[in-house]
Amino acid sequence: MNPKERSTFRDKVQGWTCNHFSVHTKEGDIVWLLQELAKQIASLGKIEVLDVVVIHERDGETDGVTGTVYFYFPKPDEEQPGSMPRTS
Repeated sequence: MNPKERSTFRDKVQGWTCNHFSVHTKEGDIVWLLQELAKQIASLGKIEVLDVVVIHERDGETDGVTGTVYFYFPKPDEEQPGSMPRTS
C-alpha cells in the first residue's frame, strides 16, 4: 500500500471507535463465562455488539477459557440494525 492509499484509508476510519472487554476463567467453565459476558454486556446499556470471540486454552497447567466482546456505543441519531425506520 503506498502512502497516499494509507492516508486515504486512515481518513475513512478516523471516526471509528471499537471498544472491547475480556473475561477469563482458569477453570474452563464455559457456562459461567457466557453468563458473565451477558451480564457485562447488559450492564453497558445501549451498545452494538460487533463480535464475541471465545478461546479455549488448554495446556498442562490450565483449562482456561477467555471471552472477548467487541462493541461500540451508537450515536443517538444512528439507526439500529434490525430496527424499524423512523416515520416522523
